[in-house]
Amino acid sequence: MISIGHLIGYIAGTIDLVGMFGTSMGDTQFKKLILVAAFTLMFAVGVTSWAVTERVLVSSKASDANEGGLKIISKIFYAATHLPPRIQAICTVQIWTVSIMTILSGL
Repeated sequence: MISIGHLIGYIAGTIDLVGMFGTSMGDTQFKKLILVAAFTLMFAVGVTSWAVTERVLVSSKASDANEGGLKIISKIFYAATHLPPRIQAICTVQIWTVSIMTILSGL
């Protein structure tokens, strides 16, 4: 889906949008591309909002609301230390990236 969007954006960039639509809402190709992207995004979000229905989650545990902060932190820690291998690899890359960027920005 992302690749198709990139291709459509590339094709839209090759079309003379200023010549097609005039200068009423922008006088450059880039401004017209921003408008096309914004309208496309609004259309996609509108269709998604119309088509998707959500279900209400009803918790069967009454004790969830009474859990303390320590219990919640322990659940988060357990979930973070028991990730699937692929998710763990992504998190490791993100942590190293942030660490290296922080070190490099201090130089």
